[in-house]
Amino acid sequence: MPQAICKSNAVRVYICNLMTQPNESTGLTASQHIEAIFDHAKCKVFDFVMLNYAPVPNELRARYAEDNAEPLHT
Repeated sequence: MPQAICKSNAVRVYICNLMTQPNESTGLTASQHIEAIFDHAKCKVFDFVMLNYAPVPNELRARYAEDNAEPLHT
């Protein structure tokens, strides 16, 4: 699948997760998350990244904290 995406002539945009995935991306920054995707795919699977810089509201953080998730840091 990654190779097919890499061969595409389309503009490819990755919309970065707002929160970490426990046991998957805990402790990773946004740039480390992107590097991991590129390393796994073995090619440049997207051209642009959309990343939220706004703070995560406390209520939402509390709900995600129940699942050991935290905001993805830039």
